[in-house]
Amino acid sequence: MTKNHEHIDPDQGITETIFESLFRLHYEMLCEHAFIFIRDNQTADDIVQEFFIKFWEKRDKLTIKGSFQSYARQAVRNSCINYINHDSFVERVFTQYRQTQEAETHSEDESLIEDTHKRLRKALLKLPKKCRKIFIMSNVAGLKYAEIAQVLNISINTVKTQIGIAYKIMRKELGSFL
Repeated sequence: MTKNHEHIDPDQGITETIFESLFRLHYEMLCEHAFIFIRDNQTADDIVQEFFIKFWEKRDKLTIKGSFQSYARQAVRNSCINYINHDSFVERVFTQYRQTQEAETHSEDESLIEDTHKRLRKALLKLPKKCRKIFIMSNVAGLKYAEIAQVLNISINTVKTQIGIAYKIMRKELGSFL
């Protein structure tokens, strides 16, 4: 490994000392990188910790071409994409949103809040799966179009088109309610 611990010498192997050094040097940066995609500190932290666990477990089998930082960023990015693409992501984000809204409006009439959530959920379920995921990533998770495009490996124009479709369907479904 070089002085800056960026390149790993395959003949030297990854010792505990090297691993600890890589962890200390890159952990915070990788958490920030994961947060860009996930928008949840705890989940981003979990993804990075899991990366380092897998890295340690597979250290003898890994061949890293280029810098460790590039390798680690790509691995964390892929883990974030897998996390987002998992069907339960949408449900988790919606649940977080609902809990936040309920906490902020707890003094309002509970039946009105419940009715609003039912209608929103019903309208969201009318969206095609990919469209719903993009809509929630944008409007609930707060990701920018470019971030969504990067996470889902699609063009920004596709994101814009899907958001437009989502708004059209949501207006149709919630028109009389709104």
